[in-house]
Amino acid sequence: FHFLAGSSGDFTIANLAHQQKLRLLRGFDKLVKNGGYDYVFFDLGAGIGSRVLDFALVTDECIVIATPTDIVAAYAALKACWSRYLKLTSMEYFRKKPALLAYKEPERASNSSGGLRMNFVVNQANSLEEAKKVYFRIIDVARTFFYTSDGQSVLPIRYLGGIPYVHGLLRQAERNKVPALVLYPYHPFSKAMEQVSDVLLNRQVLAPNRLDMPFSDRVRGIVQAWVS
Repeated sequence: FHFLAGSSGDFTIANLAHQQKLRLLRGFDKLVKNGGYDYVFFDLGAGIGSRVLDFALVTDECIVIATPTDIVAAYAALKACWSRYLKLTSMEYFRKKPALLAYKEPERASNSSGGLRMNFVVNQANSLEEAKKVYFRIIDVARTFFYTSDGQSVLPIRYLGGIPYVHGLLRQAERNKVPALVLYPYHPFSKAMEQVSDVLLNRQVLAPNRLDMPFSDRVRGIVQAWVS
């Protein structure tokens, strides 16, 4: 695998000009088509700015990482992604795609038509049981916004698993410059990570694309949104 790192503390990297962002997104399009990679991961920064959301929505699978101490931020990310998705799918570019149903209002949407979906991982949990409780708390809150009066979910939120909090394990792996899963393959942390990966990969094979179109078409649509 290859790792393309950002630059820590570099203001210019964190605040790219508009044309630079377009070149970056188009570059990922070429990477996916010609790079020979099975998977490409975007590790996006925190926040709900439109650029962060667009990079999330252009992917096949979007994973929201939550912690037991910051459920509000996770719910805000879900809500922001849904709002941005509605705005994008109202654009003429996406409405011309026959496979895409552009929802105008959340209460009129249906989870039977595909479209946007989110994956959920609870990190730094004291136990896997606590992680599941955090997920169900998010679902309970989401019912007020992402569910219709007859109980239909307009935004499927799928639970991939929980990651236990382990003090010092990641720091030790960093010092040894070895991935934690390689350094501690039988540790509960590593087992939890493998379980999340297995669930995600199995579902990715069965599920339709996020915007119901190939990655390159989604990139073109996002680029049009940026230049319009």
